[in-house]
Amino acid sequence: MAEQYLDPEAPTICLATAHPAKFGAAILEATGADLAHHPLLDALADLPTRCTTLPAASAAVRDFINAHAQ
Repeated sequence: MAEQYLDPEAPTICLATAHPAKFGAAILEATGADLAHHPLLDALADLPTRCTTLPAASAAVRDFINAHAQ
């Protein structure tokens, strides 16, 4: 969406906040109630996860993305 506002003379800064459903445990602890849900995030809860640990080097991240991007 920011593309429509691009100006070569001025920087473009985009900000966003996370959906409360990403912090369900913190909200439950703070309020005592399980209030934070979103159907799309809830649907992900039981799916398998993947984790790859990479060295803290930009070349390692670049190479990983290049090898796995579709």
